[in-house]
This record gives sequence, structure tokens and C-alpha cells, in this order.
Amino acid sequence: MSFLSELNMKRGSLNHTSTRVTTVEGKTIVEEMLHGQHLSQELPEKSPGFVVDTKPDLQVAEILPSHLYLGSQDVTQDAELIKKHGITHILSLGVRVPSLPHCPNLSYNFVPALDLPDESIDTILCTTLPLMEEILRKGGCLYVHCNAGVSRSPTVVIAYLIAHRGLSYGEASALVKERRPSTNPNPGFVKQLLAFEDKLKKNGT
Repeated sequence: MSFLSELNMKRGSLNHTSTRVTTVEGKTIVEEMLHGQHLSQELPEKSPGFVVDTKPDLQVAEILPSHLYLGSQDVTQDAELIKKHGITHILSLGVRVPSLPHCPNLSYNFVPALDLPDESIDTILCTTLPLMEEILRKGGCLYVHCNAGVSRSPTVVIAYLIAHRGLSYGEASALVKERRPSTNPNPGFVKQLLAFEDKLKKNGT
């Protein structure tokens, strides 16, 4: 018996199966092989082609006790959390957020920032670091956020700790990671933060 004949006999003994596929457009398709024919059928149900997490991220990560906090944009819409932590200022990176009507004395600052590896952080830091230092020096309580509180805002907070609190990049990133485990600045930002640290060392600051 030839290998091809044996293969065809084995194929006939296999159990019939079908595969459910969800496309990136949210279409659900059932695919199957029947008598050597490829069949596909689109189901009426529709779901995203990925897992959607609709639960808000309300972690308020305390970086400097009672003064500097870090997290996602979700916190900016929770008046109870803002009041609980005594937050007086919000620094938004790349994401504009609506003001809270129940917190009329809350100050907002927006700085454009893209979460791309080739996005230069120099301009961002030139604006954010003096602003952060002024707010904290005057006794304010600052909440820094981007969209998810994973890349842009941790990058700025790490840079602040390096420039104004004397921490090394390793110490600053470890502290931020400990307080907010989900932080993960993109590789381009990490490279620029290391260059930022080297520049400060060379300038003696």
C-alpha cells in the first residue's frame, strides 16, 4: 500500500471537527472540512476580535507620600478618589480629560505626548518637570496620568525622580514599578531616559 493510500485511509477515520474563528472586525466564522471540501459559515453573533476589559483601572499609585501619584485616566473621573488622596493638580499626558464638576478647585494641565518609541521626550520633560517641581514645592498633590498609566506617565515620573530627587534610572524605575506593577515604558522611552540620566551626570546636576 502506498503512503498516499494509507494517508487517505487514516484521514477517513478522523473525527469531524469545526473551528470557530473571530476576525479583527468582530465577525464570528465557523470553518470545517467536509468530504474534502472547505466550508465556512458566518454566524449572526458579533464580538470584538480581542478580549475587552471594560473594568476601570482605579489604582492610585503613591510615588511620593501625599504628594505624587501615578495611574490611568480612569482615576481622573472618580471624584471620591481624588478627594480621598487630597489631589490638587492633574497632569495629563497625551489624553485630555473632562473636568470634574464636584472638584471645582482641581487644576488641570495637558501636555501633548505620543506613546511611540521615536517620540522625543525632551520637549515633554522641558514642560512637565518644572511644572511638577513647582506644584510639589508649593505643597500641592499631583496626579500624573496618560491613557493606561503604563508608558508615558511612568516615563515622566521616572524622569522627575532622576532630575529632582537624585535617584538613578534603576532606582527610579524600580520604585515606580513597585508602586504600580503595570508600568512598562516603551523601549524608545527607556533609551531616552538612560540618555537623560547620563546628560544630567555630565552636567553635574
